Amino acid sequence: MKLENINSGETYSISDFKGKQVLFETFAVWCVNCKKQQDEIKTLKEELGDELITISLNSDPNEEKEEVLKYVNENGYDWYYSIGTPEMSEQLLSEFGFQILNAPSAPIVMFCKDGSYSLLPEGHKTTAELREYLELSC
Repeated sequence: MKLENINSGETYSISDFKGKQVLFETFAVWCVNCKKQQDEIKTLKEELGDELITISLNSDPNEEKEEVLKYVNENGYDWYYSIGTPEMSEQLLSEFGFQILNAPSAPIVMFCKDGSYSLLPEGHKTTAELREYLELSC
């Protein structure tokens, strides 16, 4: 499924990053836990650079692109940000269950270079924990 990166306007899909490690998360602008998690992701991204592709998908159907872009810019987040569609939400629900769309649970899926992937445990994860998941799972 194609997504639009609201930072650049380019379209992409997760499959475009085959052979790379990808951290995929869902979030909402109003979610305090999401902000805390994204700050940890920002630190990890600064440490790993291009070794890690990061994708954040806004899963709140009430949030507009402009609101999300403002949030991204105010917080200095420079990775892939996209707005979820109803079709994408259905696909995520089917694959991962309700947790993936429950923003306050800070849902993250790690995609490994070999194509395998796993939904990480619910809740805020520190930068060190995220790095450990990457090292142990991928």
